[in-house]
Amino acid sequence: MNTPPQTPPPPPSYTLVQELEALEEVLNIARGDLRTLLTCDHPPPEADILIDRERAVIADLEWLVYDARSKIVMRALAAMVI
Repeated sequence: MNTPPQTPPPPPSYTLVQELEALEEVLNIARGDLRTLLTCDHPPPEADILIDRERAVIADLEWLVYDARSKIVMRALAAMVI
């Protein structure tokens, strides 16, 4: 008996609120990492590169948080109008 290979289940669908919460959590972690880099007593030799990279990650995350919040507000407004 040949059984067909099972396909994996589809990835879970997250709500915008869950996505926003996850992004904010990651953003807080990134900010903590940057704070650690900026205030450590003995920074690593490549600290300037790490700081620049962390700042870029934070900027990207802030944009994603803004985008998710905008989508939530737009859906709420659309629900009020309809």
